[in-house]
Amino acid sequence: MRIYLNHVSHVEAWTQGGAIPISPASRYRSQDRKGVFTPDENIIRHTDNNPDWAFYAPNDGPVPIRVTGNARVHFGNSVYVGGYGHGMARLTGTFSQSFEDGLILSLSQKPVRKWIDEGKNACVEIVDLDRLIGVLNDAIGYKCTAQSVEYTKGIQRNHFLKSDEDAWQCEFRLFWAKSAPEVSWVMLPPGIGSQCEMY
Repeated sequence: MRIYLNHVSHVEAWTQGGAIPISPASRYRSQDRKGVFTPDENIIRHTDNNPDWAFYAPNDGPVPIRVTGNARVHFGNSVYVGGYGHGMARLTGTFSQSFEDGLILSLSQKPVRKWIDEGKNACVEIVDLDRLIGVLNDAIGYKCTAQSVEYTKGIQRNHFLKSDEDAWQCEFRLFWAKSAPEVSWVMLPPGIGSQCEMY
C-alpha cells in the first residue's frame, strides 16, 4: 500500500512520526472529477434492478425521475418510464439515495504514475498496514472499515463503490463512520512507512 502526498515535507510524519490529517469524506466532494475530488463522495445510492438511465444522466441531462437529496422511493407494479432514446422500462423494487459523512483515508494498492500529473510530489510505502489501522482506530476512538474500493459503470454508490472513471486510483480505503465536520489530526509513531519512488 502507498499514500501519495502533496508535499515532500509531509513524508517525515509517515516515516519518522508526526501529525497527519484524517479528513471527512465530504472534503473530497466536488462537481468536477479531478484527482482526489469526485462528485461521488458521500453518496449512498442503491437501486433494485432498475435501469440507470431512469435516474441519472451525465451533466444533469434529462431523466424520467430526478432524485435530489435524501430519498427512498418504492415502485409498485405499474410504474413505467420511457423516453430519451431508451424505450420503455418497468420500475420495480426501490431506489434510495442518501448522504453519509465520516473520516476517510485512501491508499493506493499499487504504484500509479498518474498521481504525478495530479500534483502529488511524494510517495510513502506503508510498512505495516495493520499497525497503521490500529494507531488510527485508537486515536479516532472508532474502528474503521478497511477494504478495497470497487468501481462500476452504473449509478450505485457507497464509500467503497465509485465510478469507473476513478478506477485508475486503485484505492484501498479506511472509513470511520463518525460525524466529523472537521479534520482530525492523528500522531503517527515512527516507522509506519518508508519513502519510495513515485511510480
